[in-house]
Amino acid sequence: MTAQATPRDDDASAAEGGPTATSSSSAPLTDRVNVEPPILNGMTASEAKLVAVVAFAWWSLCGLVLAFLLSTWQVVIAFAIPGTVVTVWMVSTKLATIKRNRPDGYHRQAIHMWLAKRGLRSPMFITHHGHWELGRTWIARLTFQVALVAELPLNHLLTPLSMSTHPPIDALKSAREENKMLRYINVGVFLMSAIGMYLVHELPAHVTLHVAPNLRAGDQISIKDGRNEVPAPNVYAFAIYIWQQVNRWPKNGAKDYETQLFAFQSYLTPACYEQLRNDREARNNNGELIQRTRSLSQIPGQAYTSNRIVPDGANAWTVLLDMHVFETARGVPVKDTYVRYPMRVVEYDIDREKNPFQLALDCFGGNKPERLDPSAVGAAKPLAGVAAPLPPTQASQASAPSVPSQALPPPLTLPRDPVDQPTRP
Repeated sequence: MTAQATPRDDDASAAEGGPTATSSSSAPLTDRVNVEPPILNGMTASEAKLVAVVAFAWWSLCGLVLAFLLSTWQVVIAFAIPGTVVTVWMVSTKLATIKRNRPDGYHRQAIHMWLAKRGLRSPMFITHHGHWELGRTWIARLTFQVALVAELPLNHLLTPLSMSTHPPIDALKSAREENKMLRYINVGVFLMSAIGMYLVHELPAHVTLHVAPNLRAGDQISIKDGRNEVPAPNVYAFAIYIWQQVNRWPKNGAKDYETQLFAFQSYLTPACYEQLRNDREARNNNGELIQRTRSLSQIPGQAYTSNRIVPDGANAWTVLLDMHVFETARGVPVKDTYVRYPMRVVEYDIDREKNPFQLALDCFGGNKPERLDPSAVGAAKPLAGVAAPLPPTQASQASAPSVPSQALPPPLTLPRDPVDQPTRP
C-alpha cells in the first residue's frame, strides 16, 4: 500500500515542483483577515487617519492663536506639520502599550466604556453587578425560550456560535488604500514644505530693532519689512551724539575736523558729508582751523522732551538740539555761546557693519541754526503740551519761542553755519 501526502497549500505543491514552483521564493500573502493590521507601532491605518486629522486641526488652531499674538502667520505651518508628526508617533507608541497582551478591539471598548460612564454617550454594554430577575417561574422562562427558538430560521440555528458575524477584511485592498493615503500625505507635506520654504525665503535676512530706553511692561514692538518704528528718544540720542562727535576738535581743527568727518562719514548722508567737507576746506583755506579747538555739550536743563522731535516726511525727523558751543584759538577762548541746531535725521540703508543704527544726519535740511540769548535760555526749554519750538525758517511769529536771540550776520555764499563766526569780547 502506497501512502501519498496531500499538499496543504500552494506553497507545499511549489516545494514539490508543482506548477507554482516559480513563486516559491515569495512568502504567501494573506488576503483576508478578521482584524485590521497595524502599520505604525500599534496603530492601524484607520486609527492613523483619525489621529492625524485631529492632531492637525489641534496644532493648526494653536498656531493660529500664536500667529495672531505675534502677527506672523508662518507660525501656523511651524506648528501644524511637526506637531502632527510627533502626535501620531506618540499615540502609536501608546496604542502599542495598550494593545499588548489584550484582545482585539479592547481599546475601542475601553474608550466606549469611559465615555458611557461619564454620560457622554449611550452605553452598549451591560455593566450592572448583581442578580437579575424577571419575576417569572422556571416554567414560564422555559416556554419563552422554546418559543424564541421556534421563531428563528433554520440556517441561523445551524450557524456555529464561535464564528464571527462581521464580514472579513480584505488585507490586499486595505494595503492599497493605505499606500494611496500615504501618497496623498507625502504630496501634501511636499507642497506645504515648498510653501514654507518660499515664505522663509521672502522673510528679511536682517532685522533692525530700535528699543526705546523707556520700555515698560506690556509694550509691544511691531516689525514690518525687517524694521520697526524708531522711537523718538533714540532719534534724539543719535542726533546729539553724532553731531557732538563731528564737532569735537580736541587739539587742532585743521586735522581733527577732517579726522572726525572721515570717522563718522557712514553716519552722514552724502549731501551732508559734502556740505561739511566744503565747509572744512573753506575754513582751512581762510586759516580758521589752525590750533583751533571746539566742543559741543547739551545746555543744562535743555534735555530731551517729546516736542523736540518734529516729523519731517516719511522716515525723517527734525531734532532741535540746544547746545553750548565753546571754541578756543591758540589757547584763547573765541566763542562761548548757546545755539539751537535743527538737525535733520533720516533712515539710511547702509552696510550694518559701518552703521548699525541705520540712521544718518542730513545736516540742517532747509533750516538754519539759531543763536540763543544766554540770559534767557531757561525760556527755551520745551514745556509739556506746548508746540515744538521750530527754527525761524519754519515757525510763525505766534508759534516761535519767546527766546531773545542775537542778530545773526547775513548768510554766506559758502555752505557754512552762520553761528560759527567767532565772537570776541
